[in-house]
Amino acid sequence: MLIGREIIARARRTLAEAEALVDLAQASGGMLAGDLRFGVIPTVGPYLMPRTMPDLRRAFPALRLFLREDLTEALIERLMDRRLDAAIVALPFDIGDLACEPLFEDGYLLACARGHPLANRDHVESHDFAGRPMMLLERGHCLQRHALSAFEAGDIHEDRSFAATSLATLVAMVEEGLGITLLPQLAISAGIAEGHDIALVSAPGAIPRKVVMIWRRSSARARVSRPLGGLASVSGPA
Repeated sequence: MLIGREIIARARRTLAEAEALVDLAQASGGMLAGDLRFGVIPTVGPYLMPRTMPDLRRAFPALRLFLREDLTEALIERLMDRRLDAAIVALPFDIGDLACEPLFEDGYLLACARGHPLANRDHVESHDFAGRPMMLLERGHCLQRHALSAFEAGDIHEDRSFAATSLATLVAMVEEGLGITLLPQLAISAGIAEGHDIALVSAPGAIPRKVVMIWRRSSARARVSRPLGGLASVSGPA
């Protein structure tokens, strides 16, 4: 069994080395071309990629980008299995030994109904959430954990009677006066609250999530995809 495991480990190393050689050959010439399998989390993709894609197509017309939207844990698994070349996720999250390049920080605003007691505040602080459970995304979304830990004082508590599968659902529930939530600045800048009668209140004390690009350290193709990360950082929240 030990010999078998050694053979498997050696085969995996050989495969990784071969992949790197092929990728380097395809990437030669300084132009980003060919196929790139790219992952992005659901709380970033819909609000970042539409801004990034037009510039990407103009900058790299020979590149074919295959996008996959999924939760962070699934994207990391696909990276490790070589089913993705790179991905955009949000930290804090355990990414193991994957390489990481920071793109931008993404802060939060409180979203509440117009008639809510916090709606007319200039800003909110941690203690304002005491006794006010917050509607969040369902577990598995890293934003669910990020929102719960957005304030060091730990005054945010989850409304366990409801869990959303998308930020759009959270906005709709807030508009109906069913609760409050924290929305990332990226989604707000992309217009997620437009057309909805809700109040957005500054939360300057909230700890922002860190949006990053990750890839396998052995992947040459992911390394040459770093210009995509540069475009994404420019397209981050205003």
